[in-house]
Amino acid sequence: MEYKNKTDISPAILRILKKRGITDPADIEEYMSPTPKRTYDPFLMKGMDEASDMIIEYARGGRRICVYGDYDCDGVTSVSLMMTLLGELAADAWYYIPSRFEEGYGLNKKAIDRIAERGTQLIITVDNGCVAFDEVAYIKEKGMAVIVTDHHNVDTQSPDCIMLDPKQTDDDYPFSFLCGCGVAFKLAQAVTRKTGISKKKLNSLLDIVGIATVGDIVYCTGFNSNVEGEGFDRSFRLTGYQEEMIERLSTAGKKMTVVLNAGGGVDMNRWLDKIDALLMAWYPGQEGGTALAEILTGKISPSGKLPISIEKKWEDNPCHDSYYENRPGRECKTVEYREGVFVGYRGYDANGVKPLFPFGFGLSYSSFDYSNLRVVKENDSWLVSFDLKNTGKKDAAEVAQVYVGCVNPTLPRPLKELKGFEKVFLKHGESRRIQVKLDSDSFSYYDMDQHQFVTVPGSYLVQVGGSSVSLPLKEQILIP
Repeated sequence: MEYKNKTDISPAILRILKKRGITDPADIEEYMSPTPKRTYDPFLMKGMDEASDMIIEYARGGRRICVYGDYDCDGVTSVSLMMTLLGELAADAWYYIPSRFEEGYGLNKKAIDRIAERGTQLIITVDNGCVAFDEVAYIKEKGMAVIVTDHHNVDTQSPDCIMLDPKQTDDDYPFSFLCGCGVAFKLAQAVTRKTGISKKKLNSLLDIVGIATVGDIVYCTGFNSNVEGEGFDRSFRLTGYQEEMIERLSTAGKKMTVVLNAGGGVDMNRWLDKIDALLMAWYPGQEGGTALAEILTGKISPSGKLPISIEKKWEDNPCHDSYYENRPGRECKTVEYREGVFVGYRGYDANGVKPLFPFGFGLSYSSFDYSNLRVVKENDSWLVSFDLKNTGKKDAAEVAQVYVGCVNPTLPRPLKELKGFEKVFLKHGESRRIQVKLDSDSFSYYDMDQHQFVTVPGSYLVQVGGSSVSLPLKEQILIP
């Protein structure tokens, strides 16, 4: 691959390179080349000489070494790389990765105690540790040595130990944007030079570094309170370069998830078919990060259902023609609520328009089967019962929904309306009989002439399923 000039590279990539300080054509070609001609000397990184010497000393002396990693892609690949290097040195080595949910990120004293109990004499952190002042001090109190390798931003001070981090303010290493596994690779490069490990073996680790560099990408996009709120409207399309960024990232050949922050529907036509998963985050608040992490890592299965329909294009929305900018000849900025009862999914049904994502829709990490519907009259109510089974391999929750529609209405009425729902958590393989009671209001409508809710005798269709368009169970009942 050869770039004769900048016009051979997309503007989006050039902007990314510029932010990384790569603007010279020769540097751009080197950076983009699948077979780079040069790499920076690892010993330009602060602390590299001391760190490589200590590792060689402890490995050759048979002193136990623990590689302390992290639970994300960068951390796990860093552990793999470092353990491979120590294996080449025939070191007495093992690794420790803390639990994301029980221990959290980085060094902690309970883990240090466990590591010390196993006779460890040197801890090498990968992808963490640059601000672990107390924990590093505690490691030394326990009689162990420590080397920190990290790539995160550092404070003006560093832990009292040998530390490799190109983001240190007094570090002269030319490239500060290495991932954690990239820093570990530079350490492996230094050790290789001092010990005679083959360059072929070293280069075989580059695939791991590549995975670490791109494998953590979950693109978070959308809007915020500056552009979306109750008092003003925002664009239906994503703003700025967000759509282009999604398209560019989707060409990396990796599985791609988009986390979308928005208070309503978004135009996804340009990019939806280019990604593997979409997580609608809405505006989840200060614990939203925790919730997203638990879903993305599979600790819990998502079980939310859409409280709206998301249209394929803005013109599909039943309220589109009510907005002033879509009503020619209207100088005054007014909005008329002309949908009547055909709001949301009711309007899509009435207009015969299929939304992109229907009301009540939401995927899960499991699957559910609905069966054995019964609708029985009990006094003034109707009892809807059915079997729900988790047919997947993961424990998960499902929101079962019950819709009612008049079969032969005497005036315009929705095809169906949500009248009840039940959220049920089931272990994989578990079944449960679900019951939802429908009172008389579930079949009535408001009569403008009588100024009250009335129920018209006749046939009504009761439907049950996982969304407004996925309703496998149906039973018609007669209300006298």
